[in-house]
Amino acid sequence: MPSITVGQTLSNSARTSQNQYDLIVSLKLNSQNVQNNTSNVTVTLQLKSNYAYFQQYACSGSLSLTGASPGSYSAQYSFPSLYSTITLKTWTGNVTHSADGTYTVTASGTISCDGTYGAGTGSVSLSGVTLPRIPRASVLGTIPAFVYDGNSGVGAAFSVPTTRYYSGFYDVLTISVGGTTIHTINGYTGGTVTLPSTAVNAAYAKMTTSNSAKFTFLLTTYSSSSKTTVIGTSTKTATGSISSTGRAPSFTTFTYADQNATTIALTGDSSSIVQGYSLLRATVSAANKATANKGASMSKYQLNIGGVITEVAYGTGAVTLSNASPQSATIGVTAIDSRGNTKTVYQTATFIKYTDTVVKSGSASRALNGAGTETSLTYAGSFSAVDFGAATNTILSAQYRYKRANASSYGDWTALALPTITDGAYSASNVAITGDLGASGFNLDYAYSLQVRVTDRLSEAVYTLQINAGKPIIALHKEGIALGKPYTTPGIVDSAWTMVMNGRNVLGYVRSLTSSDNLNNLTEQGIYIASSNDITSVSRNYPVALAGTLEVITISSGSLMQRYSTYNNSGVYVRNYYDYGNVWYEWRKLTVDDTGWIQATLASGISAASSGYGGARGIQYRKIENHVHVRGSISFTAPGGNGSILLSALPSEYAPTYNHYVMNAVTSGYQGRTYINQSGQLRCDWVMRISDGAYLSTRISWYAVKIDYFLD
Repeated sequence: MPSITVGQTLSNSARTSQNQYDLIVSLKLNSQNVQNNTSNVTVTLQLKSNYAYFQQYACSGSLSLTGASPGSYSAQYSFPSLYSTITLKTWTGNVTHSADGTYTVTASGTISCDGTYGAGTGSVSLSGVTLPRIPRASVLGTIPAFVYDGNSGVGAAFSVPTTRYYSGFYDVLTISVGGTTIHTINGYTGGTVTLPSTAVNAAYAKMTTSNSAKFTFLLTTYSSSSKTTVIGTSTKTATGSISSTGRAPSFTTFTYADQNATTIALTGDSSSIVQGYSLLRATVSAANKATANKGASMSKYQLNIGGVITEVAYGTGAVTLSNASPQSATIGVTAIDSRGNTKTVYQTATFIKYTDTVVKSGSASRALNGAGTETSLTYAGSFSAVDFGAATNTILSAQYRYKRANASSYGDWTALALPTITDGAYSASNVAITGDLGASGFNLDYAYSLQVRVTDRLSEAVYTLQINAGKPIIALHKEGIALGKPYTTPGIVDSAWTMVMNGRNVLGYVRSLTSSDNLNNLTEQGIYIASSNDITSVSRNYPVALAGTLEVITISSGSLMQRYSTYNNSGVYVRNYYDYGNVWYEWRKLTVDDTGWIQATLASGISAASSGYGGARGIQYRKIENHVHVRGSISFTAPGGNGSILLSALPSEYAPTYNHYVMNAVTSGYQGRTYINQSGQLRCDWVMRISDGAYLSTRISWYAVKIDYFLD
């Protein structure tokens, strides 16, 4: 029997009774629907001309297919040409396979077509065509999460739904965990599964660290119970869990005791626990050790007291757990297995509440309103006034120690008298204490850090306080006032603080300058003293390398002025600073060096003129900064043309770098040339008559001198 595949077409033909036409029947498998167990096919009946053909001939017949009813046909047909083929009937539809997915079909057709050129009658058949078998394996449904056991080793039923398409097949269900098969069910028909004890224990063994795991279900469909031919398979996974019943460790009791010798001495009983101080030790003996269930193994123990948890690994012998600061009467020991399952056992201890002693307040005061050396101490606090059992709590000691505020360590503790105790409170007031001046107290010039320590039977408290330097805010005396320091100097207001007026510091002495000071770094308002020339330097932004006084004046936020006055009155200099751009402006000198007019000594043969031509009688000189002025009116015998004569000599610091020449007015009708040379000599070259250029060699009644020049 022929077989066919999806997309394939099979056909068969037969000759008709007249004119040797071919009657052809064909079958095409279009597709298959596994779920519906059907095949979609197309069956066609055709006629082919070989030796004759016709036009508009009436033909009729039928088309048949196993499992379907394509039907009959009757119509007028025409061939387009010789050797062509015409379609008589076609049909497309579904055929249903048998329950086991198999199906065989036969397609056939008939024709009756009269006329001279007609086909006559005929029939054709395509028999026993086997369609591909449609798989009919069973399918697993969605398996909900399940619990697979009850008591240890006993299975509990859970649902494994299936859809079976053909009851004649044979299904086998295989269940595995972690890649290991734990159970197989032959001839499974759906419903629920209850694992046998061996399978339950096998699942336990694959789940040693978790209470749940992914189970894999494989349903294999065979053609028969012989399991030789596999029809198909279906796989699903689901989460299987161990029942909470009986899965926690088995654990019933433990013992505990205080291990702190100090608290045991106070309570008289190691079973009593003092809050925060007992060293509680819980013991799980070998006889009382926890045991794991349902295939788990024991992992560890935890001790929980007031939420503070300590942990220790499980052991087959005795195991101890400790808490060095118990805060609760309830003691819990938890046994934990490899899956994290727990069993906690609680015991309630005799619990004595206790809190540490505390110093709540304290102060140390100098005599004389803070300006004296004698010092007294006041402090107060609280403690737990509890009866431990063998002893009652109380304050045992009080001590103090001190150090200078800038020191790195304290001195030794000094005992104080016990404070007054009332119902869990204690206090001491105005207790005189010795200091670095002995019984006289503490040095006025220093501040101190002082600690008070109070101790009860279990704890101590330390309170730190300050002793200020013995400098009062205001010290009033009939002869003066001191601010922020003791009174020492009569007749003045002596202040240790910066004085402020209208939001600005009043200028006061800040400090003396040193050779390392750079004036760019001095921005605090006040007065600074440069006491000697050798600590000053232009390289450190002094205006001149001379001792003097620096004033720093704040102008506004971000701007200030510096003013420097030299010790020898040679100059006052100012400059400004602005923080926008971090700019220091250049120093500017406010004072002018001016010698005033100085009368020069006249050379031999030179005398002052009788009149003040030139601004003065005789010769005078003056220097303003580096500008030299010379003036005067003199009388002398002109040199004629025989060379210059000396008029006067100026000090060397007034001499120019180069000779300086000027023309000066002389007695009416004459002019003279005067110069001062590099040695400071003031000389006359010649006197000449303006009208004819003749040199004068007689005495001149007056000769005006006026010279101005700059020194380099």
